[in-house]
Amino acid sequence: MKDKFLTQLYWVIPGVILIFGLLLLFYENFTKVTEPPDSDWSRALTVGVTNLNKLPPVKVTEDGDFVFTRFEDGKLATTTLGKDYKVKDQNTYDIPVDKWTQVYQQADSIIYFDFKNIYDQDKKTIITNVEKFYPLKNTILYIKENELFQLSPDSKKSEKIMYVDLKKLNIIPQENEEGVNILAYASDPNGVDLTLHQLNNGKINTLYQTRLKVDPGKIVNDISFAMENQTLALLLQEELQSTQGNPEFFNYFMQTKVTSQVTPPLVELHFQDPAGTKNLTEVSDVVLKLKNDKPTILFHANGRTETQFNDSSTFNIYTADVNEEGRTKTGRRSNTPEISTNPQWLNEDTIAWVDLDGDGHKIKISSSNNDGISSLIEFTQDDWLHALGKTLGMVTSSFFGIAFSIIWFIWPILFIVFMYIFRNRIADRDPSWYFYTGIGLYAIAAVIWKDRFFVDNIYTNAPNYLTFTGSSYFYMILFAIIAFCLTIHTKKTDHWTGTVRIMYFVGIHILLLTIFFGPYII
Repeated sequence: MKDKFLTQLYWVIPGVILIFGLLLLFYENFTKVTEPPDSDWSRALTVGVTNLNKLPPVKVTEDGDFVFTRFEDGKLATTTLGKDYKVKDQNTYDIPVDKWTQVYQQADSIIYFDFKNIYDQDKKTIITNVEKFYPLKNTILYIKENELFQLSPDSKKSEKIMYVDLKKLNIIPQENEEGVNILAYASDPNGVDLTLHQLNNGKINTLYQTRLKVDPGKIVNDISFAMENQTLALLLQEELQSTQGNPEFFNYFMQTKVTSQVTPPLVELHFQDPAGTKNLTEVSDVVLKLKNDKPTILFHANGRTETQFNDSSTFNIYTADVNEEGRTKTGRRSNTPEISTNPQWLNEDTIAWVDLDGDGHKIKISSSNNDGISSLIEFTQDDWLHALGKTLGMVTSSFFGIAFSIIWFIWPILFIVFMYIFRNRIADRDPSWYFYTGIGLYAIAAVIWKDRFFVDNIYTNAPNYLTFTGSSYFYMILFAIIAFCLTIHTKKTDHWTGTVRIMYFVGIHILLLTIFFGPYII
């Protein structure tokens, strides 16, 4: 039995090393797939599934609970999380919903808009022929026949606020402790006119007006704003109109006091990718807030991630603090392989968003409150599948390493061919120098053309234990020693000829290098 085992060592030992290399690769990939977005921020916790690719504003109750409104199987559903992020309650309402539906919810009161009419939770029509619907924290605004109205959720009565011509004007309403702020803006090729109104007790007051210039060839796509006390922060997202190539997008920031008579200049913002070396791109879904006059931006953007195979970037959620000079400090707040979108703040420590994933989009939250949320986050089947898929993809691509190392093993093959054609008697006698010459030619070629296999991608992507100083020589020598010992063993136990031993040595050496380094070649 022992003798039989010894005769099989030539494939048992490489097999064990191969399995170890694959397990090590899977572990590395699982670590990357489940990597937290930032050192001080938790992984994502899934709190529900929705059929639509949007997340209505999450309500925070007086007790600090979070009420998520979601769309499930064509109906409206709610999930209530406690302050400990555990599910306290779930309800389903017999209210039809589709991608156009907007919902206002406060306690047991539900009012929804189907892109034409406003209804209560009993499906009774409240207002017909509505053009725009704005559900806020404690009230509702809507536009009908070029008039902006305020709808009381309790009495279902409407009150006219101001005239709004939607063909010329866009409005963005926000609600905070000071009341309802309404930013109205109209853009033209030369700039954008902005007016900030405040609604209090049914009365509208104009707080601030200005005109901002827009560079030639650019148009304003979207505007976000935040208001705290007398401080106003604005973020303009502009697009450079181009007839060729992809459009270019720009983000400009301004902060001022509404009492100021001077309009400060716009400052262009750039958001450094915290997980990469480049700037984030395609910034959108912006939520701007102020705290003690310090602006923070919550948004989704395209940035680097290592959660996928063969795609080093995807859309994730980020925050950015903006200083007085317009410089930003960016933090990643989600790290998933899906497209993360529609972010919103739940409180100072926690955000929510939607991960677009087939028909069942996942509602997720993450938080800087690691102690409170991490105990609820478990490794899911998706985590294991993503890690396995990435591993299999990398293993498949690793065999490009064999193609890259052709220049190494072509020389011992040519030597063997030459010997059998011109010196076949020597090859048949199999002197010891025949074997050593074959593997010597391979070793010389491997050293001379080492960089053909050890490309820059390996040093960029591979883990530290494979890329330390001199690692390429270390592993080449280590695997050569293993292959050589096994080759000598086969001569003693199986009496292999020199030709077979040369090919075995070369094959084992390249296979081991390919398993460990090949996954990072492309």
